[in-house]
Amino acid sequence: MNSIEHEQLAGLIQARLNQLASSLQRTTKTQEKLSDQQGDEESRIETVTQAEVDETVLAQVKNEINQLRINLEWLDHEHAGECGECGCTIPLNRLMAVPATRLCIACAGRHENND
Repeated sequence: MNSIEHEQLAGLIQARLNQLASSLQRTTKTQEKLSDQQGDEESRIETVTQAEVDETVLAQVKNEINQLRINLEWLDHEHAGECGECGCTIPLNRLMAVPATRLCIACAGRHENND
């Protein structure tokens, strides 16, 4: 990976991290508002349902943030841009499309088939 590609990918990862952090703040504020609301049974059921959805989304966002931070550090290592399994070069287009990945398409496909 050359320095221009490195900077492009690092910028993309940082922008995504900022976007996710903002989303995390909005979701947290929404949860606080929902927990403060009082109302009839239907409103309480809706609040509980929304809270469950929010918890799922929060877990996914936190996981993606963790993966992006790991990949941001990975960019500074000698093997940045190489598949963590087979060692082949991951195309920049894939890294730009899925900045949290550390696998080439073939290895990622094998993981999906094994899950």
